[in-house]
Amino acid sequence: MPSLSSTARITRLALVLCLFGYLAGCASPSKVVIDVRLQPVATPSNPDIRVAIGEVVDLREFSSTVESRSLHQMVTEGYADPQVTGRALGLFWTAGGTPIWDFMLPEGRSVTMLVEEALKNAFREVGMEVVEPTEAGAIPIRAEIIRFWTWNTGSWTFQFHFETDVRIQGQLPPFESGEVISGRMRLKSAMAGGPRAYTNTVTKGLGDFIEQFKSRVR
Repeated sequence: MPSLSSTARITRLALVLCLFGYLAGCASPSKVVIDVRLQPVATPSNPDIRVAIGEVVDLREFSSTVESRSLHQMVTEGYADPQVTGRALGLFWTAGGTPIWDFMLPEGRSVTMLVEEALKNAFREVGMEVVEPTEAGAIPIRAEIIRFWTWNTGSWTFQFHFETDVRIQGQLPPFESGEVISGRMRLKSAMAGGPRAYTNTVTKGLGDFIEQFKSRVR
């Protein structure tokens, strides 16, 4: 019977082999659910302007084949189903260059909901009140999600990338004719990528989106 020390060495060796296989791309493709949520910003005490976010539309187009890492694409089934792609946040690639994980919001959540949450925070941070679309006197706002994606590059040290482009339209400067607000983020980690890294990248990327919004409105 092996000693405790030899058993521990065998266990460590097994973990190293599992990690090597994961990084090299031996894992099978699967969906990984992460629930990204933004902390709501309080409504300003004396808002001068009231807006109503009437519609947020996901216009992202997903590829049926896995190509460039920065493209909207999925390695599991559902790339042609809006109910599935509407929850897609990004794709994880192994060190060997194999895409294996589709990062998804949980059922009942969607990218449109996440962008709407970011827009509500952005409007409130510039001193506006966000009300329901049924309330009279509010400026209606429409948003179109052109791009919203997270991916990684690297091998033993990963870089995580997030990009979003949202076209906003409403009778409010500078959105009268439609204005695209973008958010960008790139983070580095010495650890293997996982749900926490992707959650952090999306959250910080939406924070940049809000800052870009504020700089354009002010």
